[in-house]
Amino acid sequence: MTFSRWSRSIAAAAAVVLLAACGTDSGSETDGNSATASGAAFPITISNCGTDVTFEAPPKRVVAMDQISTESLLHLGLREALAGTAFRNDEIFPTVAGEYQQVKVLAEMYPSKEVLLSAEPDMIVGNIDFFTYSGFPPGTNFTRQELTDSGIKSYTLQCQGEKPDPERMFTRFVELASIFGVTAEAEKIVAEVKGSLEKTQAVLGSSQAVPTFVYRSGTGPLSTFGGGGGSDYGLGRAGGKNIFGDRAALPPPEVSVESVVDLNPQAILISDEDEQSPQDKEKFLRSVLAETGAVRNGRFCTIDFYAFGTPLRLARDANVVGKCLHPDLTFPTLP
Repeated sequence: MTFSRWSRSIAAAAAVVLLAACGTDSGSETDGNSATASGAAFPITISNCGTDVTFEAPPKRVVAMDQISTESLLHLGLREALAGTAFRNDEIFPTVAGEYQQVKVLAEMYPSKEVLLSAEPDMIVGNIDFFTYSGFPPGTNFTRQELTDSGIKSYTLQCQGEKPDPERMFTRFVELASIFGVTAEAEKIVAEVKGSLEKTQAVLGSSQAVPTFVYRSGTGPLSTFGGGGGSDYGLGRAGGKNIFGDRAALPPPEVSVESVVDLNPQAILISDEDEQSPQDKEKFLRSVLAETGAVRNGRFCTIDFYAFGTPLRLARDANVVGKCLHPDLTFPTLP
């Protein structure tokens, strides 16, 4: 990454909240998103995280509150509808990098109310509801009701307290497209992604899952990911097995160096999410985990902060990580 130390540190703190959206269960599958209409038929009413939102026509000026929502809109060919973006803290997905650079950046993190209103949006989109409506830190942005009172529609891709579910991610992606009347484009992408994931599974075949340590940060204890989160799911699709998958997702588990050595991972997955470079993280891990098979075999993989976070990222990252974990196999090549 080429971002400031301050931005990267904030991104690491945000990971805890992202896990909350991706690794716990609210106990209800009905308080999510369901469209009463799809395609280019308007008006449409969508229940988004428990709130009904009616769109009389496709929005024309959209502010995307974070990188995932920005990339999602660009994948759908909606560059002209983007009035602004914010909170980028990862490498941009290659196929939309050029268009992404053309979108006006409203703030390094989240725009103030004044800046948001200056973009004259008729809609805002965010990755999870906490960031979409509360801002980071909380209270720096509009609540959903305040947006509605200001005549601004809103949509979030992940509701707070949901377990990771690729089918839900696909559904929300198509639903977002329906708001703009481009459902066919989203359905095409989802079909391609599912086809790619099937090919990845075919390549893996009956291969044994590789015991993997997912490293976030820390020198002791070490911060990792527990079971049930998005990265845990993605690792499984890539032919890996989280050695701390039996730990709860929240709070993000902290483990001792000794416990990692005892479990003897055969690969280490480094999350590029803070001010420390993956190279420095690897150097540190080589020194403290020298007795593990991962270090002896030099099996280190790096994932983006937003790894597996969109349909296209899921397909690509499953292959990228799969190639690292299973170097003897040949995986499809994706952007």
